[in-house]
Amino acid sequence: MSDPRACTAYESVAAILSELRHYGVKGMRWGKTKAVIPSSDDSVKAAVLKARAKKGGAKALTNQELQTLVTRLNLEQQYSRLNPKVKSDGQKFLEGALKYAGPIAIDLASDQLGPYAGIAKSVVNEVTKKR
Repeated sequence: MSDPRACTAYESVAAILSELRHYGVKGMRWGKTKAVIPSSDDSVKAAVLKARAKKGGAKALTNQELQTLVTRLNLEQQYSRLNPKVKSDGQKFLEGALKYAGPIAIDLASDQLGPYAGIAKSVVNEVTKKR
């Protein structure tokens, strides 16, 4: 008779997968938690309305709900345009490198790129354009 403590391969894999592991967040201090910024009532309401509109389309919302959602999304879009995100040092370096080396590399590799050379040029131009 086999040992009742012996487990099958499936059971051992299931035991390994069900094990909870946590490696923490780099730089976090023991006992400290990240500050949670509470969402405003308007943003929560807009998220709910957006989910309903995504599921059932604009017909799932009343005129007032649709107007509220559109107003909130327009305000968020305007805010993001007026307050651009700060670029990291890596992004600044990459943009500087692409600004000077990107066109040279594309010109040198245009034989290999073939029909994709135009696409590569537009990507480099998009990344390096002034914002």
